[in-house]
Amino acid sequence: MNSTQQTEALAKLRHLYKNMVNGGVSTAEQAKSAAEGLLAPAIAALEKQATEEKSNSQ
Repeated sequence: MNSTQQTEALAKLRHLYKNMVNGGVSTAEQAKSAAEGLLAPAIAALEKQATEEKSNSQ
């Protein structure tokens, strides 16, 4: 993961956090949409980075 991808993943997490704190996610359907649209890709990107770093350190 390069720094641009990391910045993008963090931005998605910040956006989701802001929406949740400000009441933008109030129904189960909205929560699922946010999780699938923002949270899942950010988690996948960060997990990929962690896996790559682990592989490179061995």
